[in-house]
Amino acid sequence: MARELLHIGSEAPTMRYQEAREKGEPTFVVLGTGSSGNAYVFVVGNAAIVIDNGFSYKKWGEKMAAAGLDPKMVKAALITHTHSDHMYGIERLSRMLKVPLYVHPRLAEEPRWRKGTIVRALAEPSTYEGRSCRGAKTVLIPGVCTVESFSTSHDVPFSLGLTLSMKGSGVTKRFSVITDTGITTDAMVRACRDTDALFLEANYDEGLLEIGPYDDKLKARVAGDRGHLSISQTLAFMHELEALRVDDSCMAQRQDIYFIHISERNNTLECLEFRVDASYKGSSAWRMCPHGARVYPMEVQDAR
Repeated sequence: MARELLHIGSEAPTMRYQEAREKGEPTFVVLGTGSSGNAYVFVVGNAAIVIDNGFSYKKWGEKMAAAGLDPKMVKAALITHTHSDHMYGIERLSRMLKVPLYVHPRLAEEPRWRKGTIVRALAEPSTYEGRSCRGAKTVLIPGVCTVESFSTSHDVPFSLGLTLSMKGSGVTKRFSVITDTGITTDAMVRACRDTDALFLEANYDEGLLEIGPYDDKLKARVAGDRGHLSISQTLAFMHELEALRVDDSCMAQRQDIYFIHISERNNTLECLEFRVDASYKGSSAWRMCPHGARVYPMEVQDAR
């Protein structure tokens, strides 16, 4: 008999999500994550910010409609990096909705963008020296939403992690996305220490990658410093984050973790849940985002 999974993200709107929408407070919907496409929508009032869109514009619109969201809500879009499963439909989104697409400042200088795409440069990625942050925020919606970026390590130039800060109805929420990186850094940990929701890659299990269908070259790419995060690396990051939150007195603030970009070939939800359950004893509640599924915020009462 298959083991019942207890940490699957909710594919139906949760009370927490519905209440946030009714009150005009910041919230989110994962429209899909995985090798077939990634898209995250962060909503406050009647405005939305999109991070990544690896789906066609038509399919993205269908996913928005299924989530009860109007594409016209979107005020800006961002990308973490330039692989197609993260940006396939993002330029058309910018052109069709006439909204700016924010990218790494070096990417903004490149001639790669199609005519009509409204490309804007983010501020330089943040760096950290001890507890001091060096870096500027980019304003996406004045008085409502800013973003700061930090460097990740992937096999395309100028890949980023992103932290949004959104304010609505007197409530401020911070959301961080870390995906497609072969290593984690102190800057990543510090950038996420006070986020309310962290979307964190848990791409592969080392044993399943070893016996899986990929050839040796592709296995080395996935497991390399410019590849993806293994479950072990994800767990190590969570432990580092927990320790920093204790040191920085952030523990009074709830932090939820959503595992994203889970490989269909080199990982399973059962494997991921078993390993996190066995190894993670921290304070954060966590949920897994199944490949391609829509996921809403977990309920307030959900425990780890």
